[in-house]
Amino acid sequence: ITGMLIFAPFLVAAQSSGFRQGFAVLEMFTSESDANSPAGDAVFQEVIREARKAKQPVIGLAFHVDYWNNGSWKDPFSRNAFTFRQENYSRAFPQKELYT
Repeated sequence: ITGMLIFAPFLVAAQSSGFRQGFAVLEMFTSESDANSPAGDAVFQEVIREARKAKQPVIGLAFHVDYWNNGSWKDPFSRNAFTFRQENYSRAFPQKELYT
């Protein structure tokens, strides 16, 4: 249900903004606890920005995973459900490691 609650506002926005010809959803798994995430975040934002400039209907979703959390720092946006989502992708599209 959490995933549905997260995605539902984007579906409403997509329907009301003229995405009747379809749209792309770009998902990114990130963490404020991972030193490499800022570079990935920048690329993610650039892809979204360029798509919008080209009038391409793209919706970007960022999911903060919790596996980078440790005793000294916890990403306040992280959720185990997002980690589970990423793990499900890795089962469907086998990879050796999960990346943020």
